[in-house]
Amino acid sequence: MKRSFGDRNQEKSDFEKEIETRSFFQASVKSNRDKNSLKFLSDEHEREQFSNQSKGGVAERYFSELFKTSSPESFSDVFSDFSPRVTKRMNADLTCEVTIEEVRLAIFSTESEKATGHDGMTGFFYKKYWEVVKDQLFADVKLFFSSGKIQGEWNHTHITLIPKITTPRRMTDLRPISLCTVLYKIMSKIFTSQLKKILPAIVSPTQQLLYRNASSLITYKLRMRLYTVLVHIRKSQRSS
Repeated sequence: MKRSFGDRNQEKSDFEKEIETRSFFQASVKSNRDKNSLKFLSDEHEREQFSNQSKGGVAERYFSELFKTSSPESFSDVFSDFSPRVTKRMNADLTCEVTIEEVRLAIFSTESEKATGHDGMTGFFYKKYWEVVKDQLFADVKLFFSSGKIQGEWNHTHITLIPKITTPRRMTDLRPISLCTVLYKIMSKIFTSQLKKILPAIVSPTQQLLYRNASSLITYKLRMRLYTVLVHIRKSQRSS
């Protein structure tokens, strides 16, 4: 059956429309990408930095200042005017040894296909091969909670900066998202589950909503501060 000249024109017209549609979406993607791209970043002295290396330096200094600590050896001065809220039973629960069941629950509560950290490993891998990796994984997690020592690669995190506004200029115009490794998430989940047991007893009901709605950076800082206190407590108990 022969096609008429009109059919060929219709096919050509449909093809041209498809090309136009693709061109439109490609142009939209490129426009949004250019709009959200970080062409430069102003440093702490309001100087514009354009190279990737200099922009990375601005971000590094910003986070270093945000998370800096004086590394105090004792917390007695900090808590001298506080009335104790953590009971001996609570303290015993917080400082007890981590169990393999806690590690397993942390593993299987992670997202299977969520964005990965620098090692490219997803939660699905650890779930599927749990019987293979559980002994070594448990030993490393247990070492971390007993001594505070963490393998360097576990603590490596990719920071993705999401613009808050159309044309970001400063670090405060960007919202950071941390792409942590699954191994780091395991320890974080275990630590969080331990804190959840006692927070209702030590945090005022008027403050609990603020804690639940805290930004990820504030929550991270709180976890790290509390973790430092727990390590200090464990070391004090072993030395006494």
